[in-house]
Amino acid sequence: MAPANHNLAELLLGRRISGTGQSSSGLIMSFTDGSKLTVKTAPSNTNRAATGASVEKVRQSVDPPSLCLDLDDGTTFGVDLANATSSITLRDKGGVQEYAD
Repeated sequence: MAPANHNLAELLLGRRISGTGQSSSGLIMSFTDGSKLTVKTAPSNTNRAATGASVEKVRQSVDPPSLCLDLDDGTTFGVDLANATSSITLRDKGGVQEYAD
């Protein structure tokens, strides 16, 4: 099991996912508060849709690089990251950066 990412967890805790989509470099997850999580994913990654659930826990591993969001509906949304670092960015509804690794 990947270790907790407490810094990102504090920011995402309770945010409800409104949708997910693909970008040229990976995944964009939108939240009902207007914020967006951008994740650079591994080329082999297939991102699945996730909507309606709220984030309860965030786990991140560097070997292999992955991000897991444990949701309040009992599911886990996991993606393989492109790199161990510099793969995750969170911006608020105004586009101001809240988190980057």
